[in-house]
Amino acid sequence: MDTDEHAAPGGTAYWLLLVFALLVYLVAILVTFGQTYDTALDLHFAVRGFAGVLGALGILVGVARYRPRHCIPWILLAAMSALYAARPLLRFGILPYQDWLVLVIVLLQACAIVGALLAFAITRRALANSDVWLEASVVVLAVGAFHFHVSVSPGWGHGDSTFEKAAFALVAPLGYVVQSGLLVALLYSHHFRGLAARLVFLAVGLDIVVDGVGYLAYSESNALQVAIFDVAPLVSLTWMAAALHPSMLELDGGAANRSHGWNPASGATIGIAVVLPFLGVFFTGVISLGAVVVMLTLVGGAVALLVLRIRHTMDSLAAARAHSELRACTDPLTRLLNLRGLKQAIAARPGEAFILVYLDVDQFKLLNDLNGHAFGDDLLRQVAQRLTAAASDAVAVARIGGDEYAIVLSAREQDARRVVDIQSVFSQPFVIDGVSVRASASIGLARAELSQQAWASSAESPSKVLSEVMRLADMAQYQAKHEGGDRVVVYDEALELDLKRRALILAALKGDLDEVLELHYQAIVDIATGEVVGAEALCRMQHPQLGNVSPAEFIEIAEGHGHIHALGDWVFQHAVAELITAEVLLPERFSLSINLSPRQLRSPQFINELLMWADAHKSLIGHVRLEITEAALVDSEACERIGSLRESGYRIAIDDFGSRYASLSNLHRYRVDVLKLDREFVADIANDSMCKAVIMAVVQLAKVLKVDVISEGVETRQQAGILYSLGCEFGQGYLWHYPEAGLVTHVHTATSRTQLAASSHNGEDGDQ
Repeated sequence: MDTDEHAAPGGTAYWLLLVFALLVYLVAILVTFGQTYDTALDLHFAVRGFAGVLGALGILVGVARYRPRHCIPWILLAAMSALYAARPLLRFGILPYQDWLVLVIVLLQACAIVGALLAFAITRRALANSDVWLEASVVVLAVGAFHFHVSVSPGWGHGDSTFEKAAFALVAPLGYVVQSGLLVALLYSHHFRGLAARLVFLAVGLDIVVDGVGYLAYSESNALQVAIFDVAPLVSLTWMAAALHPSMLELDGGAANRSHGWNPASGATIGIAVVLPFLGVFFTGVISLGAVVVMLTLVGGAVALLVLRIRHTMDSLAAARAHSELRACTDPLTRLLNLRGLKQAIAARPGEAFILVYLDVDQFKLLNDLNGHAFGDDLLRQVAQRLTAAASDAVAVARIGGDEYAIVLSAREQDARRVVDIQSVFSQPFVIDGVSVRASASIGLARAELSQQAWASSAESPSKVLSEVMRLADMAQYQAKHEGGDRVVVYDEALELDLKRRALILAALKGDLDEVLELHYQAIVDIATGEVVGAEALCRMQHPQLGNVSPAEFIEIAEGHGHIHALGDWVFQHAVAELITAEVLLPERFSLSINLSPRQLRSPQFINELLMWADAHKSLIGHVRLEITEAALVDSEACERIGSLRESGYRIAIDDFGSRYASLSNLHRYRVDVLKLDREFVADIANDSMCKAVIMAVVQLAKVLKVDVISEGVETRQQAGILYSLGCEFGQGYLWHYPEAGLVTHVHTATSRTQLAASSHNGEDGDQ
């Protein structure tokens, strides 16, 4: 039941209730002043009876109001409070066997309070912890030794003691002893919430402590002393306050057990309990041989249990530490070792050569994004299970990253061959939520061989050894992924040099492109007349450390790392800037060819920039030709964008035509202006009749589509003559000019050379 459903007593009213309880206790003391012993005792018992009845009724009201799931503890507290009022009724009544009735009431009181505490302990599962049992037992024995010395032994040793008095001297202290143990179990086995719990246990503790002290100072002839050490009115009304507070419902359910180890409060309580018997001896000053033997036996038992508790705590701490270390070394998702655990596994085998297998699941991020994180987690767990099975006697199998695993094999030849078994883990599909999924992995291998002396040196600690070998294996794995994935690459020095070279190129692409890039131009000529009708802008890289870098190399790196947009934008901006500068110096039908990658065509932002430039430079737009690969024609979205660019005024050329899979339907649907023949056809044109046939077919197709044909890679006059005889009008190649910087200079230089080449090849037999 939610406590919010009930209106809690107001703050001021509630504290007034607690103040009232304290005032009743003070009244019970004050009425003893100035009265005879019997009269004072009668008045005190009257106040006690009033408080007991009021407390019992208040507890029942609280139970009826909040309706806790477990009413028995509260009913027993109400019964205990009512029994506080029973003894005053006996004193004012005239009944036979008064001593026997008092003994019965005391016995019922002990049973009621012990039952209430036991019910709370069962409800809150306070006795489920062995540490709690040990602490409670220590307190029980120590408090038992105290009461044996100060109450039980004196009560039994009086010569005028009746059976009832002797039994009373045993029942009441025994009740306090059991209460002490239960109180410790309740107080120190759980984290308590709410005021009601604190008030219940404060009242019980107050009764135990005050009554224990009262045994040391009790005098049957002093009514004031009886009133002071009788806290029953305060206890009853404090329980009533607890029952009337909404937090009484928080005593219904179980609370989380505290962690193993010493609680400062419980340690202090146990320490005080162990000292109690000796304090009792000190204050009473009475020592008998029997009492000493019993007391020392009980104290000895308490100390033995205390030692057991300490040992149990140490064992628990050791187990907790081991569990914590295990968790710190284990990946929570797959239950494999993590990076820390992998280091420890390698450190445990100093001086042994080993092979590190570094594995990364191909396209995992895509699978995870498409199917959800739960799907990805399940896939990672299944990969871990298969790897563990495939490398069952490996030194270690670990998950060291999101979709990255590391397997350490001993460097024996047969273990090296088991890498094939590891790769075969991905030969069968994974079944996740009834769906069959194919996955592959890129695997890198590196070998570590160290002597015992090298391993022991500070420079070759296990952590450094693993970090270095992982770096090498990661490079091999990166190369495997770069080559398309689903393969194994073994690290060697050449691989590292290649990766360092790639890293330098990538760093240059991330930096200031003006410092490493330059545009060169290669002329496009009219084969018949030698006239320069255009040029192609070609990007070149001059790296400060690597020197001249092939365009195929740095363009591939730019595409692989997402820098192709920046590179393409740089080429376009610099090319058109030179075109604007050289506009008046260029031939009238001159076209500048600028290459675009398929990825640039997928960028709406880049396409918009091209369209904006076209709109701003309408007089120049007819001189700009955009070269795209024929692969772009299979992408309908790219085709739509190519159409938009052509409508805005750009001329469109299909580069390397015939080398791949141009879609003729798209070629017809989205008109282009130029087809550029791949250089492979031109290279063998003199000796391969099939190449001539292909070129002739392309030329005929171009005539039907009313587009121009440009042959790339023309290096000899013979090739130029054959192309001209086949109907190809334009060419580009080393025959006329090598690429060089400076658009205007290049065009004028190329013009003079092409005129000379044209006069030479026109006299040749084109059928050769």
